[in-house]
Amino acid sequence: MSATPTPIAVLPIDEVKAIARDAYEAGRNARSVPEKMWSAKECAAFLGCSTGTVYTLAQNGEIPCRKIGDRYIFHPGAVAEWVANK
Repeated sequence: MSATPTPIAVLPIDEVKAIARDAYEAGRNARSVPEKMWSAKECAAFLGCSTGTVYTLAQNGEIPCRKIGDRYIFHPGAVAEWVANK
């Protein structure tokens, strides 16, 4: 009994790049863990408002955040979802 050879696919580089790009985008859209949490200043830039407004929203519990010591930090995905649901 002889072994059946396993076929090997050879793809053009453009097709490989397209597959890699699609996989990268799928990962980004899957709400993967962000590399970095946002500061109040970064969150304000995303929302297009003042840092003071972000602090007021955080202190009133209106925006998703965590308080560490005397600072607030914001998860980018949670803030984006909060905006989408407003």
